[in-house]
This record gives sequence, C-alpha cells and structure tokens, in this order.
Amino acid sequence: MDIVTRWPGSSHDQTIFNNSYLKHRIISNAFNKSVVSADSGYKLENYMLTPIRKPISPQDRQFNESHMRRRNMTSNLSPRPTLISSITLRYDALLAVG
Repeated sequence: MDIVTRWPGSSHDQTIFNNSYLKHRIISNAFNKSVVSADSGYKLENYMLTPIRKPISPQDRQFNESHMRRRNMTSNLSPRPTLISSITLRYDALLAVG
C-alpha cells in the first residue's frame, strides 16, 4: 500500500498519484502489466483506463458503464474511499483510482 500524507486535502488525486511510489511501481511493471481504472479527472495513459469522454456507440456506453461499476465496486470496499483505498491488483482485476 502507498500512503501519502503530505498533500493537503485540496490536492487533486492526479497530482498525488503522479508523485506516488505506486505510480513508479506500476510504470516499472511491478504488478505484471496492471492497469489503473481511474475517473475522468485523470490523464489517459497506457497503464490507466479512463471513461470515454464523449461516448458515441453502444460499445462506448457499455465500456463506460462497466468502468463505472468496477470503480464503484472497489471504492465501496472502504468506508471512506480515497486514492489509495480503492485499489485492487492484477491485470484481470483493474486498479481503481479516484
């Protein structure tokens, strides 16, 4: 677990994540090609899935719905969802952030 307490509450999750050891570990493939499932406030990266901003097709809408359900499921594991508490590991069980 990567707990960072130096950031004030007004800091954006993307800023905290960008400066976290967790991001470094994901980029260095410490989790065997894990993917982060993040909300639309995050920048799309090759290791980070975000919702499709303007879904057009039924597949786009289905992706966003599945994405939202996955993020909600992992966020609800903690009584107070945070950047770090809503994380699961493995490529087949996406990392959820945000």
